[in-house]
Amino acid sequence: MKNYVLALFFLFFCNFLFAQNLSGIYHTDFNDLTLHQNGNKVFGTYKYENGRIEGVLNGHTLSGWWYQSNGKGKFVFEFNSDFSKFNGKWGYNDAVPSSKWNGTRLKTP
Repeated sequence: MKNYVLALFFLFFCNFLFAQNLSGIYHTDFNDLTLHQNGNKVFGTYKYENGRIEGVLNGHTLSGWWYQSNGKGKFVFEFNSDFSKFNGKWGYNDAVPSSKWNGTRLKTP
């Protein structure tokens, strides 16, 4: 019985770790966004104005900075439970993000 409980705990723990990975390609309001996660750090690129993002994942919330050839600013993405979709906001420079930036995962790595 003890081994069974340990095995279940191990499977749950591994499933939790893998479920937290949001790496993949997302179709968004600003073309496809490719995200790569390393720990709680997330980096990504998108084709709109040579865009890229850098952020930190805390639970299901990714927040950070976007950079494009025409400017930069802050963003916040709220992912659903399996990281297949996000509702996001962006803003210029230090402004509070308030403009829509949503996405749906197309492909995992």
